[in-house]
Amino acid sequence: LNMSSVPLTSLQEFEEFISVFPKLKQDIIDTLPGKKINQEIIDWIGLSIDVNPIGGKYMRGLSVLNTIKDFKGVEQLDEETIFLGRVAGWCIEFLQASLLIADDIMDGGIMRRDRPCWHHYPNPLIKNLNGVEQPIGKIAVNDAFIMESCIYILLKKYFREKPYYTEMLELFHEISHNTFLGQLIDTSACHSLKGDFSSFNLKNFFHTVRFKTAYYSLYIPVALGMLMCGINYLDPQYDAMKELLLEIGEYMNAQDDYLDCYELPENMGKVGTDIEENKRSFLICQALNYATPEQIEELKKNYGIDNPENVKVVKKIYNDLGMKEIYRKYEDSQYIDFIKRIENMDDKVPKIVFIRLVNRCYKRNR
Repeated sequence: LNMSSVPLTSLQEFEEFISVFPKLKQDIIDTLPGKKINQEIIDWIGLSIDVNPIGGKYMRGLSVLNTIKDFKGVEQLDEETIFLGRVAGWCIEFLQASLLIADDIMDGGIMRRDRPCWHHYPNPLIKNLNGVEQPIGKIAVNDAFIMESCIYILLKKYFREKPYYTEMLELFHEISHNTFLGQLIDTSACHSLKGDFSSFNLKNFFHTVRFKTAYYSLYIPVALGMLMCGINYLDPQYDAMKELLLEIGEYMNAQDDYLDCYELPENMGKVGTDIEENKRSFLICQALNYATPEQIEELKKNYGIDNPENVKVVKKIYNDLGMKEIYRKYEDSQYIDFIKRIENMDDKVPKIVFIRLVNRCYKRNR
């Protein structure tokens, strides 16, 4: 199979995925009047739904239907299966929305997807004070919970009668739990003493991002697609598949860390702050492997301090170490390794599932 010939998602698939969203939003809103919720609150939830799951690349959501197509064959799919594949994909996007709201609050984020983070949005229930809009603020924590609850409203409506409904619920609960654990591990590393690099190594980095990112970004879309095809994704024969998906997820997070430092904010849709936040990122963990004792001392003095001058010192050390080139070598070697492993896999899982995901990640710039 020619790796470069495997199509990514077409514009038509992208637009058809988006086209399902208004109906799903309405399904969620329709559950509220029966709870005697007043219109102001309904409008708030409607606004939150309009803003938070929308505006990303939808890689996770689109991957569910792609997986179903790859396992069953496009000619075997009826309209209901296609629609349900998109609904399941949107459930992952709602999970992502809940995680991003919480992550932005914890990280003190300002921009997300080229607009203010949700906690910086104007509070629709508070009138302007002296012409100044009041932000949503900490109540956004509750909106993160609401975004997660939308998953289960949609699963109940569309999958309750399906034989795999219980497994679907368990999968979302397990993946959510893993992701929350990963977020805690990541945040706890940020709160370590400034200049304490004792836990800053690649082993800990990959362990953290496996839980924080890989399970919900790479594993659940494929597992859901398999489940909807009647395939037991937990069967030990798929263990190698799971491991490869999680490693692709780790690779994707290393890319995120590189882009956080080097890509322009206007291209990323957000401002990178890993250095300021004392993040145990791929770049700092790699830099510590190459730095001289003097450079490590400089990193200890400057890393994790929210000041442009300190950030400048860290980035200069990164440049002196050739971190861009070190990252590029990692990116290329991982890609080659993934392709070799995919080519050597047996045919229990269509290889196109993995090739599409790897090609979507490789050399991305946002």
